[in-house]
Order: sequence, then C-alpha cells, then structure tokens
Amino acid sequence: MLKVPAYNSKKEAFHHANSQCGLGLRIAPHNRVSGTSNKPLCKNCKKLNDQEAVPRGLS
Repeated sequence: MLKVPAYNSKKEAFHHANSQCGLGLRIAPHNRVSGTSNKPLCKNCKKLNDQEAVPRGLS
C-alpha cells in the first residue's frame, strides 16, 4: 500500500498522503509538518490513491 499518514508543507496549500507523490517527496524536512493542517488533498495524491483502490486486472 502506498498511502501514508497525511503530511504537508508549511509552504503549500494542500496536504499529501501517498509515498509516490513527486511533490510530496520534494518537501524539505524543515518544511514538512505531520497531518493535514485542514488543507485539501494534493490532486496527484488523490489520483495515485484512486489508482491504488482499483483492483488489478479489472477495467
């Protein structure tokens, strides 16, 4: 599973929740904050999470 506990950047208007999100991976450690901070989910994380939820082999 690629979902991870929510985290965000002090400098972004959204949070992340997927270990393969490129934007989330680029957050400098000193800017990373645990939780959502009431920010919406990153669109890339949502896409990755949605793809993960679809059982493989079904189209």
